Amino acid sequence: MRHVYESSGLPRERGHIVAFEHNADYTYAAADITKGYSDQKVREVTRQFLYLRGHPEFFVVFDRVEATQPEYRRHFFLHVPAEPERDGRLLSWLSAPEADGDKQVLSTDDHACFCKPFCRKTPKL
Repeated sequence: MRHVYESSGLPRERGHIVAFEHNADYTYAAADITKGYSDQKVREVTRQFLYLRGHPEFFVVFDRVEATQPEYRRHFFLHVPAEPERDGRLLSWLSAPEADGDKQVLSTDDHACFCKPFCRKTPKL
């Protein structure tokens, strides 16, 4: 868990796990990360992860953001080891386990990862 440090030098919690389940088929985790954002801009922020085992494997990230103003834009940032390639709405990239000289990585061969956003537009009130 990462913390934000206030001027007092003490850490301030930014989020906490609200659900977790792990079994042979999947691992699921959900966190309330609202405190990591300005209360002037958001009422609630939750992030859910779902890792589905099998062939192929899937890792799903679902963010739910309730903004204080409907016109506030929502952004999703994902840090990946290589420049993604775009094909329409689909982004893909290969892992580069030794690109930065770090040999202590979990993957040993090139792995492909794909990102396709599924966004629901907030209705105008």
